[in-house]
Amino acid sequence: MDKETLKEWVKPYKDNSSHPYYRPFIAHDDQKKYNVFLVGINPATPIYSHEIDLDKYVELLTDYEEFHKKYDEIRINQGKLKMSRTRIGITSFVDEIEKRTGESTLETNVNSYPTKNKKELKKVESEIINHGFRLFYEVLMDHSPQVIIVHSKKGIEDLVKVLYKYNIIDEQLFCKESVSEMESSKEPFIKLDYQNGKKGAVFVCRHLMLHGYSGSSFSAFKDKVAAYLKDC
Repeated sequence: MDKETLKEWVKPYKDNSSHPYYRPFIAHDDQKKYNVFLVGINPATPIYSHEIDLDKYVELLTDYEEFHKKYDEIRINQGKLKMSRTRIGITSFVDEIEKRTGESTLETNVNSYPTKNKKELKKVESEIINHGFRLFYEVLMDHSPQVIIVHSKKGIEDLVKVLYKYNIIDEQLFCKESVSEMESSKEPFIKLDYQNGKKGAVFVCRHLMLHGYSGSSFSAFKDKVAAYLKDC
């Protein structure tokens, strides 16, 4: 992905500095095509243009370690813990999936507009949210991953809306089962046919703030994902 495209993606809504940068992903390598997506609801801990200039922010999004150094610094300056429960869970989960499968994971969110919590997300205007959904779709089409792992009920509900809106699925599915039931199912929640002819599958699990360092209660789910990738 070229830097100019990424710059356009991350700019604050309507270039208004009162809005944070959008965060479509955090990557280890901006030139790589990722076969596995980890998808949350939306990024936490907003980062603003007065904290980091645009060019530096774009560089950070494609340098995983440096991004988290800056992210930790911002959290500490705000009086927060260095790592949230969600960040601990995501890091541990991704590390294990990558070791077991040999596949790199792109950390994304179905809505790339950051807010400090879900309560604040509900206050955001729909056009701003829709722009965040659009950015996720652009990233999804850029990679067309074989596996999408979504954590949380809200995450899968929003993902279904985006997949339906952009004609990746034919009907807007409703999540009648609990997240735990979807997590324990032997089959993917959704099988995808991308518009470019590639195929993918969506797996759902509980919010990764529940994972912790070891993620023992997620073991069966990680086994399922690893087995699916091995068979692909």
